[in-house]
Amino acid sequence: MSNGLLCKHTACLESYRDVQQHHAQSKHRAATYDAMVKSKAFSKGMAQKAADSGLAYNHVRLSCERGGRNGVASRFNDKSSGGFRVTKATHIIDSVSAHFEAVGK
Repeated sequence: MSNGLLCKHTACLESYRDVQQHHAQSKHRAATYDAMVKSKAFSKGMAQKAADSGLAYNHVRLSCERGGRNGVASRFNDKSSGGFRVTKATHIIDSVSAHFEAVGK
């Protein structure tokens, strides 16, 4: 087998492994939102979107503890660290903030 062909397929395999690893991590992060999804504060699709952006439940919880509704809004609108914006919809941000206020009491 030629070195060029081997390098070409090695890069594909590494890329595939990276995608699979990201998918597994995202699936784990999405599962952290189960209680929020069950309480109807967050849809399953929004939970997956948040997870795909690198956020787990505890990231959002800490943002709410530190900054309240504005902390959640800031976290969901943050596009730094390679992630993407989760949402800027105020009704979702309000629902998530209310969830953490109810859980915290």
